[in-house]
Amino acid sequence: MQIETRMPEERRLLKPGETTAVPPNQPHRVSGVNDGRCKFLIIQGVGDYDYIPDD
Repeated sequence: MQIETRMPEERRLLKPGETTAVPPNQPHRVSGVNDGRCKFLIIQGVGDYDYIPDD
């Protein structure tokens, strides 16, 4: 599984069981490595729902 962020540009690779956090309002994308499949659990803290599609 990989998490790609912008501002700053970064790519994090996660193995099964590893975790990461993305700060609020940071554009990011979660996907499988090499467009493979992945399953993940999102835990979002309190506050407004902040999903904003970024084309």
